[in-house]
Amino acid sequence: MNNIKKILTYVAAGSMMVLINSGCKKLSDFGDTNVNPNGSSEVLTSALLTNIEAGLGATASNLTAGYFCQYFSEATYPGSSRYNLPQFNSTNIYYGSLMDAQVIINKNSDPATAGLPSVTSGGASKSQVAIAMILKAYTYWTITDRWGDIPYSEALKGVAILNPKYDDQFDIYKGILNELTTAITTFDEIGVTVRGDI
Repeated sequence: MNNIKKILTYVAAGSMMVLINSGCKKLSDFGDTNVNPNGSSEVLTSALLTNIEAGLGATASNLTAGYFCQYFSEATYPGSSRYNLPQFNSTNIYYGSLMDAQVIINKNSDPATAGLPSVTSGGASKSQVAIAMILKAYTYWTITDRWGDIPYSEALKGVAILNPKYDDQFDIYKGILNELTTAITTFDEIGVTVRGDI
């Protein structure tokens, strides 16, 4: 009886190995099955710029102040006008608008990516960088006014620095002023259209 069980076990294991080995060859022949025809393989810098600017109102909480003094009203969800505020989450700002601005700067500054259609379709490269720097400085100014010391000099480095240090607020203000000065001198020329700038 034990011999029959052993034989059946070996036959079952052998059959499984044959099935697994024959099935694995089919994995390499997927072709374009997992490619989304509607998805973008490269991010458009103009879309990132629009996303940053659209989120500025939420970052500065301009609408919330309007609810408090009854300039605006809410019909369906009256939470904000009744002082039921959502938490202002700093991580959303870092991996959201700040990282979008940094990606615009990186893609336009790196010679390997500066010539890609996803970057050049956004307009003049230097002007894209200047606008992203100004928006990044504005966002840092808003959150350092709110919380004081925040990650600044080591922030937005990706996996190179996973735990950035907190910078002194005075140093952050100096850095913001330096970024704004650099941004002003970086613009290509006045009147150059940059796509995505709403």
